Amino acid sequence: MGVIPLRSATDPELCGQVARDVAERGVAAATGAVDDRLLDELREVVDRGVEAEDVWNTMDRPPAELGRVVFLPHHGRAALDLLAEPRLMQPCDAVLEPGSILYTMTSLCHPAHGGGRPVHVDTQYVAPGFVMGLGVMVLLDDFTAATGPTRFHPEVTVEAPSPEDFERRALRLVAPAGSACWFHGRIWHDSLPNTTDRARRAVLAAMVRPYLRQRLDMPRMVAHLNPESLPTDVQHRLGFDKILPGSYEEYFLPDGIRKQELLRRSIARGRTADDAGFTPG
Repeated sequence: MGVIPLRSATDPELCGQVARDVAERGVAAATGAVDDRLLDELREVVDRGVEAEDVWNTMDRPPAELGRVVFLPHHGRAALDLLAEPRLMQPCDAVLEPGSILYTMTSLCHPAHGGGRPVHVDTQYVAPGFVMGLGVMVLLDDFTAATGPTRFHPEVTVEAPSPEDFERRALRLVAPAGSACWFHGRIWHDSLPNTTDRARRAVLAAMVRPYLRQRLDMPRMVAHLNPESLPTDVQHRLGFDKILPGSYEEYFLPDGIRKQELLRRSIARGRTADDAGFTPG
């Protein structure tokens, strides 16, 4: 079993390298994609989010979903800084197309002595020779043979590889904290158990082409983070210019104010829901 070759996120040729690697084997990786300051902030956001969402994990969620939050930016604005990082986003645009947007963002955590995940793909949509979605994994801790590395089958296929073929050909992601991994949404992958005494954490941002549907109403999900102050490119990645009207009144808003007014109303609805303190059950 081999390992994924590591590029450098500071290489001026990174975008082309990632695009070629994803086309050839479905996965690419690079070191030095996120600086130490942001890593520390992201670890705090992930730890806080996982703890806050433990209540949902009592509701018959499968074990593979433990350590995953529904939408990481809900728990801290630092998660949105990833959408402003050219070393992460420009390779996404190179693989997808300029202006790719966020489908969702979650956490991938293996607790100390925690189990891995079985072989799976992240999307059920199949479009041979066409990348609709791209996963971007940001490593918050070192991925080693002991901490439970993710493994990728080096071929994008419709049918799952046999267990024997996967074990023989899979490439391990072994890289230090701060590295990034870009992978085709249809690539088969798993993760091994974490055999260490420390958690192994990562952030997963799923990016899609700009005309595809997002998983969540992003403006409402980040309404409590003062989203009006976000940089324009981050607002675009969040789909702020793709809000759908929810009534005839909103549908027939004048063109000159339609986008701004839909955004204002969506954020207002999100703040109202957040203020209501909605809890499961």
